[in-house]
Amino acid sequence: MSKTAELLIYNERKLSFQEEPLEAYLQHHGIEDAFLSYSSENERGYIGVWEIVNNRLKLVELKGFDHNMKMVGIEDLFQNPDNVFASWYTGEINIFIDHSFDPNKREIKKRRLIFEDGVLVDYIDLER
Repeated sequence: MSKTAELLIYNERKLSFQEEPLEAYLQHHGIEDAFLSYSSENERGYIGVWEIVNNRLKLVELKGFDHNMKMVGIEDLFQNPDNVFASWYTGEINIFIDHSFDPNKREIKKRRLIFEDGVLVDYIDLER
């Protein structure tokens, strides 16, 4: 069974990934058990939408439920929900990119985006 992915807006395309950048924030702020794990497909209990703007990772949308089945969003965790820079995140996000120029031949490659304190510092293209 596949795990529900997070979403990343990258080069104007919405791509899925499996890493969990919000977890470091939740742990650092002692926010435990904030989201209800309502399915084995989404054990973290939320879905985040992220975007890279000027090489900075930003959380732009968040949807989940608390244990009272109340919807929890980005505004419930952050004072300024319109500008959530993920400065807490150091790690990588792995996405799949279509490098094809010919629409009849798909050339999918894995791209590893590397972040330090929320800033995209490098990327590596890998063969699948």
